[in-house]
Amino acid sequence: MTKNEVLKKIKDIWNNEIIAKEYEDLNYKASYLLREDTLKCSLYYHLRNWIEKEKAVNIRVFAEYPEFNRGRERRYRPDLVIVKLRPEDKRTGDIVSDIDEFLAIIEIKYQGHNMNSSASYRDDCNKLVKYQGLFSKSDLKQRKDPKLIGLFLFEKKLDHDIADKWLENKKYDDKNIYRFVYYRDKASKDLIKFISKNYP
Repeated sequence: MTKNEVLKKIKDIWNNEIIAKEYEDLNYKASYLLREDTLKCSLYYHLRNWIEKEKAVNIRVFAEYPEFNRGRERRYRPDLVIVKLRPEDKRTGDIVSDIDEFLAIIEIKYQGHNMNSSASYRDDCNKLVKYQGLFSKSDLKQRKDPKLIGLFLFEKKLDHDIADKWLENKKYDDKNIYRFVYYRDKASKDLIKFISKNYP
C-alpha cells in the first residue's frame, strides 16, 4: 500500500462516504455526524474497513497520535495517522519503535454555523506545515515524508469570494500537503467543494 493509494482512498472516503452519505443524504437528516469527534470516528471506521479488506497486515491507523509531543513542542498531536509497521518477525512489541513509515498525517475540522471557519482552517493548515518540519529532524528522517492531509467541513454560510481568498493561499501548496474542504455558499446555499491544486 503506497502513500498515493492512501491519499486517493482518503479523498474517496471523504467525498463519497462521509460527505455524500453521512452528511448530505436524506436532506441532512441522516444524523450520523455530531461534531468533530464523530467525523473522526467515521473516517477511522472507513479506513479500518478498507485496510482489512485489502489485507494490508502491516498498516495501522492511530487516533490522537501522541509521539510528536517532544520537549517544549506539546502541540503535536494529529487527529489520525496511518503508518506502516515493520514485518511481524522484526517487531519489538513497542508500537512506536515498530513504525517503519508514516504514510499519512491527517487533521480534521468540523465546524458549525457560528464558528470562525477561516481561523480554524488556518490553524489546522499551520499544524500540517509544522508536521512537515518535524520530518526534517534527524530522528524522523528515516520515517520518510508522509502525505499531510487536511479535511475540513464548515456549515457556516460563506461568501464565495471571501472563501476563495483564504482557500487559495499558496502558502499551503506544498507537494505533500493536501486540502479537501466543503463549505456552504451564502448566496446559493449549495455545498461547495475545494481540492488543493497539487492533488495528483
